[in-house]
Amino acid sequence: MWQIKYTATFLRQYSKLDAQIRLRVDSAIKEIELSDDPVKLGVLKTGPL
Repeated sequence: MWQIKYTATFLRQYSKLDAQIRLRVDSAIKEIELSDDPVKLGVLKTGPL
């Protein structure tokens, strides 16, 4: 299990989100937190960055 640390900027912007979006964000954060390896949840970017 991973520990999630929220920055002041995140909390300020999060509070401005619609309730439905906050639920989606909460779900994604919980998925990352409970994951054995959160890197596997992402998508590797290709091409010029």
